[in-house]
Amino acid sequence: MRDRVSLETVSVSLPFGIGSMAWKVDPTERKAAWSLYVELVTRIAVQPLEVDEGLVREAMNSLYSLFGTTREILKAAGLDVGASRGSVGGIAIAVLNNELRPSLLSHTRLTCKV
Repeated sequence: MRDRVSLETVSVSLPFGIGSMAWKVDPTERKAAWSLYVELVTRIAVQPLEVDEGLVREAMNSLYSLFGTTREILKAAGLDVGASRGSVGGIAIAVLNNELRPSLLSHTRLTCKV
């Protein structure tokens, strides 16, 4: 039988200059955070690939699909995940809008130039 760990608070340091955050563990936020984590770490774009492996288009499409996936996870979780800076919802929205969107847009501009 697996031992269960019970946490009261979680503290994380986030990439992209978002900073560090700590919050009390809430079952709804925990479930949404796990769903988002699984979506992020299983993308081809975050896996190490050799020079001739994979396609940039596949990686970019995978990252782009995170917008819809994240929306669905946050909507399903409801108001309890929040949109404030220190909530799971707020962190997810900041990563999408402040980091992923500009990266995808700059990549699209580079590949679409004639």
